[in-house]
Amino acid sequence: MVSPWLFLGGIALLTVPILIHLLNKRKFKTVDWAAIEFLLEADKMNRRRIRLENLLLLLLRCMAILLIALLLARPFRPTTFAGGALQSVRFERVVVLDDSLSMLAVENNRSSFDVAKQTIQDLIASFQTSDSDESFSLVRLSQPDQPAIRGVKLNEETVGELAEQIAALQPSDVPVRLETALLEIEKLLRIEPEYVNRVVYIVSDLRKRDWDVTSGNQPSADASAAEVTPPSENGGDTGSGGVRATLERIANKSVGSFVVDVADNQQSGNIVLASIVPKDKVLIAGVQSPFEVTVANNSSTEVRDLQLSFAAGDSLPLTDRIDRIAANSTHTVPFSFTFAKPESASEDSAVVQPDPVPIRVTLATENPANRDQLQADNTQYFAARVERGIRTLLVDGDPSANYGQSEAFSLSRALAPPGELLSGVSLNTVTDAEFESVKLDDYHVVYLCNLYRLSDQRRVSLEKWVELGGSLVVFAGDQVDEHIYNETLYRDGQGLLPGRLVSVRGDETEATWVNFLVSVTGHPALNVFAGENNPFASWVKVFRWWHVEPDEEQIANGDVLVSARFNDQDDSPAVLEKQFGQGRVVFVATPADRDWSNWPLDPSFLIFSQELTRYVVKNANRNGTISVGQSIRHPLDLTRYKIDVSLRYPNDTTTTLNARPVDSETPQSVDETSWVVEYNKVDQSGFYEMTLVNANGSNERALFAANVDVSEGDLSRVDMTELRSNLNDLPIEIVRAEDLVGTSAMGVEGELWPLILSLAVGCLCSEQILGWFFGRNR
Repeated sequence: MVSPWLFLGGIALLTVPILIHLLNKRKFKTVDWAAIEFLLEADKMNRRRIRLENLLLLLLRCMAILLIALLLARPFRPTTFAGGALQSVRFERVVVLDDSLSMLAVENNRSSFDVAKQTIQDLIASFQTSDSDESFSLVRLSQPDQPAIRGVKLNEETVGELAEQIAALQPSDVPVRLETALLEIEKLLRIEPEYVNRVVYIVSDLRKRDWDVTSGNQPSADASAAEVTPPSENGGDTGSGGVRATLERIANKSVGSFVVDVADNQQSGNIVLASIVPKDKVLIAGVQSPFEVTVANNSSTEVRDLQLSFAAGDSLPLTDRIDRIAANSTHTVPFSFTFAKPESASEDSAVVQPDPVPIRVTLATENPANRDQLQADNTQYFAARVERGIRTLLVDGDPSANYGQSEAFSLSRALAPPGELLSGVSLNTVTDAEFESVKLDDYHVVYLCNLYRLSDQRRVSLEKWVELGGSLVVFAGDQVDEHIYNETLYRDGQGLLPGRLVSVRGDETEATWVNFLVSVTGHPALNVFAGENNPFASWVKVFRWWHVEPDEEQIANGDVLVSARFNDQDDSPAVLEKQFGQGRVVFVATPADRDWSNWPLDPSFLIFSQELTRYVVKNANRNGTISVGQSIRHPLDLTRYKIDVSLRYPNDTTTTLNARPVDSETPQSVDETSWVVEYNKVDQSGFYEMTLVNANGSNERALFAANVDVSEGDLSRVDMTELRSNLNDLPIEIVRAEDLVGTSAMGVEGELWPLILSLAVGCLCSEQILGWFFGRNR
């Protein structure tokens, strides 16, 4: 009850009609008169009826006064019958605070988050002297399952402490999914005691990306909240009914629900540093690495004179300038940087782990005409993993002690030519026997050169490695057994090979030959043979080759691609590709040595080998850069590193993590000795540095960069007319921040004044009608 004193005053006024009724019953002096005897006799007959009529009118007048007093006192409906209709029950003010990064958008020198904090402080201050039993809870949308403040009693002592806590709050870098957060809040309301009357206030900047609510995603009216399941990770609806349906269920569990708008209604404008993208899949020390930095203008007017700063490690930053970006468009700026040789590199090491280099790009604008309301999205982080070269393994199926006679000799010279000029490939060569014990996770690309067969164990690990993103290239020669390859590597199209080996074709006398024909326009590795009258296409003579039959259905589905053919009568496939999981397999139908062709002696072989290696390699930098809210996962080989690792946060605090076995559903490694280190609380943007301890006691570093969600920079407001229309039939009131205090003392859905007003009007009308009717009959 909002005003209990008014109700008590109304009860006191009940004595007025009673006193009037009693005064009308005063006794007067009796005077006997013979003529009146007949009238007195008639009055005795009607006395009982008149008494009942007067009592009924008295009851209606008293009821009308009581109802008017209740109307002024504004009673509410308790959440349970046990609360009592007029009892002053407990209240809990549940504030749901949108603490997403967009709340830092500034308008009129104040951010939406500052307005939100002030509004909440004013709200709790307004209940400080309330006669009801008031408590306060605060839930942040970034952590809906962990209330920041829970069930604190509101009084003179606690209000000041709560104000300090609220003033210290800061927005989170974690992206907010409104529907998921509201589902957690619904669970929170469900587990609290039912005898507490809750009023829910959702304080937000009402950005379109969160509040684009439609009316078509609601469940039936009798849908049970207990049957609700959270939405799937890909954003699909799994039974929650959407934002609107969740809001409806929350409103039905409370005596009042408010959506509080704390953002400015003026037109938004913001400039966002959207991304840093390396153009090379592997960043190589000593080789110039190109990057592309994208800036987005999320406003309806163009912006001018933007400054970009590109800083890699401790090097002096590179700078560039953007003259203008049109409204609601993007602009890409190229940067090139040459990384120094990794500190961990050693010439006698076959496998060198990448050297982490932090890259930070910042955006600045000094033009006062530019609208950039959100400064927090003007920085992007990138965790560069600098390699000595693309880590490549050659498996020589026909090794030889004689110089230049081994199967992989020409390929090794093409991938890593001797001399001071860096090829960008870090090469290691092993025999087929040594290949059985090689750790595949140490390499980006594996070449199988005329290999006779693989053991079942190695075949399984190779398939798993490619499925997780490894790149495999197979050169087929005279040692290949088609039956073994078809049974183990092709496996009716389910294995690694993109086609079934049929037989060896060509001329053993080398009197006739075929040439390469490029089947795919613009293929990076085969451009050397593209174009008419191409000398490389005619100079390369292939005398013998494997005839391969790819699966036509896989070609039709795009799983297998014939990149090049031979110009024989059947246009036999020469180079075939297959996507296998996250990795890629390339099959070349002729060997890498000079037994079947003169190709290794031609310059095109070097170009093809280099470009093919860069083409098939997986983006080695992809796993180092994540979004805030995602998990950091890093494989840890227990034969090389200790199980404990240290993780340093962007604020320079550290914690210790323990590796655990790799989850079979989401493996990151091929080898059983590789575990995984995982960290699930990435809630700040910036660099996360992991320190690994080698078995010999030395340290190695792994770097991760966490960036804020780019969509936070879209400050577009939801259409308020549409939002009100979509929520019109729900017991939810949308109010501006400045109008909240004074209009939200009780819940809009819990108050009983409409019913009380109807009853009061009914009582007054009934009293008038009955009074007229009784008076006429008298």
